[in-house]
Amino acid sequence: MSGTRCDFVAVLALMFTFAPVELVHAVLPNMVARGDGAVVVVGGLSAVVPIPNMSGMGPLMAATRNYMMTLNAEVADKGVYAGTMHVGALINNSTGKRAMDDAGIPISDSYPMIEPEELAQVVWDLITKRDQVDIVVPPLQQA
Repeated sequence: MSGTRCDFVAVLALMFTFAPVELVHAVLPNMVARGDGAVVVVGGLSAVVPIPNMSGMGPLMAATRNYMMTLNAEVADKGVYAGTMHVGALINNSTGKRAMDDAGIPISDSYPMIEPEELAQVVWDLITKRDQVDIVVPPLQQA
């Protein structure tokens, strides 16, 4: 059936799960042969925390998160790093932020905002330190 909810989820699966897996399959053999390399998948917070109205993307990103964590366990001893970063904030100067601004959508002062340079630093730290496989940025507040 065309235009069904399943069609929509299939498109999301291609983007949020199958594309990262295919990317890894394309680059991993050379990384393993070289004994060095890194892949970091960046996604949204719904991979880690259930968020209403994200029941399509959240489980797909969670599957990718699990894949990357398992992959890291498989290839870390070969010099290759696989990790994930989950962004739980609006990224300043991003297309999404500009679209909200252009549409006049108010952004609550309580909603976290993050600079792209901060995210770049986190990815750099993941790749160079290799001491975490999975990180939420900004860190979740503990209850």
